[in-house]
Amino acid sequence: MNNPGYMFFRTYKKRSGVLSVIFLILAFLAKWYAGPFWHIADAYLGDFFIVASLYFCLSLILPGVGRTKKIVAVAALAVVVELFQATGIPRSLHLPKPFEFILGTRFDVKDFISYLAGLMLAAAVDQRASLKKKENDEDF
Repeated sequence: MNNPGYMFFRTYKKRSGVLSVIFLILAFLAKWYAGPFWHIADAYLGDFFIVASLYFCLSLILPGVGRTKKIVAVAALAVVVELFQATGIPRSLHLPKPFEFILGTRFDVKDFISYLAGLMLAAAVDQRASLKKKENDEDF
């Protein structure tokens, strides 16, 4: 099928899937890092990468949704999870590690900065990749 719109979404979905997995791996690596400044990597870097992963996961599922709407959706989810942590419920449940990773256990206002930075990175990567795709299309 040579429909340019179809090809764009197909390529976009593949790229989004790959980037989502890459950022997810980086989030897990940040949680498992045990070197210098491990506490910063564990507390903030994982949050930075996980929102970027969620952004590209959403891009994979809904490729036609605009950047701003994806940012708002992922930011809203991150804020809800962070505020849920403030209730103390996630910590009191003593969940297995994978669920602790998803829900978190401690409220930290600085996490919002990590979320914002991660979403800015994801949107910048998304925009850059989209611009590069348009430039390549114009070459033909």
